[in-house]
Amino acid sequence: MGNDDNGAWHWNLTWRRSLFNWEVEEAWKFGNMLEGMKISPGYPNRWEWIHSKDGHYSTKRAYSFLTKEQCGPYGDMTFKRIWNPILPSKISAFNWQLLLDRIPTKFNLIKRGIVKNFGEGKCTMCKEEDKDVAHLFLKCKVVRWLWEECAK
Repeated sequence: MGNDDNGAWHWNLTWRRSLFNWEVEEAWKFGNMLEGMKISPGYPNRWEWIHSKDGHYSTKRAYSFLTKEQCGPYGDMTFKRIWNPILPSKISAFNWQLLLDRIPTKFNLIKRGIVKNFGEGKCTMCKEEDKDVAHLFLKCKVVRWLWEECAK
């Protein structure tokens, strides 16, 4: 692995097999990353989860980290509402796609290069703005009227 040369640690990485061409550069980058690292003989060698105060990993902590990363400070609450066991799974999946802006609207399909920009990208209901998810579900005048009617 390496050796201590008068207080300076030198890494000596060996591999169990010959590296593929594409792995050589990755191994070199890894070696450069390790260059500033030094092993402290008095401390135990162990894995630590950097996203917790005590360094311990658990599925619950990883879930919490990922929900906050994806959904911001209200991530856990959002997750619980979207993946509510009372809701049909199709509704939960649709809500999840909606939250992450993954609904296959014409705007999103063009943005991801799945379809070419054909015709006008304006909303077919109000003819005013691009058909992105926010417009389709919140900003469109026609949709807003529909939501108001449903709420009555």
